[in-house]
Amino acid sequence: MRPDEVLKMRWEHIDWLQKTASNPSGKTERARRVVPISERVLSILGQRRTDANQGWVFPSPKKDSRTGHFSLSTVEHQFVYARHEAGLPEALVLYCARHTYATDALARTGNVAAVMDTMGHANVQTTMIYQHQGLKQIREAINLRNMENRTSAMKTLDGTEEIFGQNLGQSLENDAVVVAVSD
Repeated sequence: MRPDEVLKMRWEHIDWLQKTASNPSGKTERARRVVPISERVLSILGQRRTDANQGWVFPSPKKDSRTGHFSLSTVEHQFVYARHEAGLPEALVLYCARHTYATDALARTGNVAAVMDTMGHANVQTTMIYQHQGLKQIREAINLRNMENRTSAMKTLDGTEEIFGQNLGQSLENDAVVVAVSD
């Protein structure tokens, strides 16, 4: 969620059983969505919730607050101060958590549509900026496929191996290369 969307969360927007939060006040129609909540965040929210803080999840400490919840400018100011005191780089901004979520979710799931929905993006190109080159992942996928192909090799009656499935360019243990075998 965007930082301002988090600050506008209300307790009634959290579905504890489904482990989701709805965002009815998103800046666009796509931004009005339901997002999953991690076990860690659920635990923290559970600790924050008391009978006294009905309504806003992050209520404003000001009695005369215009909105009733923490303002984004207040949180940004506190964040900048904490970042400075900790000696962290200025490139670290509140949105970094959102960007990290999108990058990790896309890398771990490969599901562009799901990440696009949870981010509230209307255009897939916006989501794709979080797709980073993953040569290691591609190498692992190819190696896994090759391993599966090796285990699917079957011995024929004359003792030779016959490989089923599509194995274009697959190297075999005896350095033979299968050019094209398809079932």
